[in-house]
Amino acid sequence: MPTSLYDLSVPTFLQTVRAIGGFLGRAAQHFAETGVDADAFVHTRLFDDMAPFHFQIEAAWHHAVWGVEALKTGAFTPPALVGPVPFAELQAMMVRAETALAGC
Repeated sequence: MPTSLYDLSVPTFLQTVRAIGGFLGRAAQHFAETGVDADAFVHTRLFDDMAPFHFQIEAAWHHAVWGVEALKTGAFTPPALVGPVPFAELQAMMVRAETALAGC
């Protein structure tokens, strides 16, 4: 049975994007319930040598959406990194990623 690049990539990226969206939603709910400023979390690093949280989420968006686009076009040309954004924008990135992947 032949396997396509779509079969090898899009379902996995969708699963990942949905999982990230899910934990971002649970984190937002926790922050709201405990009175924590969600935007303060954007700069968090688990370890000093790690990229900040906002970069991790943006990188996941770029790899998922623009990785699939690269399969179609032969070139990986994601938009420039936007840098620190409000926590709600990180959530919106995952929504946009899911929408884009679901339309493939």
